[in-house]
Amino acid sequence: MYTKRPALALAGFVDADFANDNDNLKSISVHILLIAMNSISLHSQKQNCVSTSTIKAIYISISLTGKWLLWLQYAMKELAFISIPSPLSTDEEEVVDWTENSRIRHCNKHIDIAIHQIYDLVKSDKLVVLYIPSLSNPANICTKKLPELIFFIL
Repeated sequence: MYTKRPALALAGFVDADFANDNDNLKSISVHILLIAMNSISLHSQKQNCVSTSTIKAIYISISLTGKWLLWLQYAMKELAFISIPSPLSTDEEEVVDWTENSRIRHCNKHIDIAIHQIYDLVKSDKLVVLYIPSLSNPANICTKKLPELIFFIL
């Protein structure tokens, strides 16, 4: 049966492994980026700063991934593809709130200003940050030990 190919839309999935490095307690950021539902980037990197909670580690990770998605949006625009807000999904609802609510953001002034760029990307409709249940987040493959069945589903 013939099915129409998916649109060339960008999407991203984000997670972080909190305080994973035993030497300096830095967290690991992970993202998976898709174009037309095909994986184009799987990236795992130690964060430059020490996070004080899982929420903050994921917020840092989502901010870094937002910059990657923004670059891809510009590249696709140069190739004459229509630019639409790219969904960026995480399994932490509080992080989604932080990207949409400036009142919450002011409570986290200790986080580097560069990390808060994600708020501006969401506000300017360049990115949309979405909640995704943990068992549906493909980025969890890189940060959590998953049951075999869930691993193969993702």
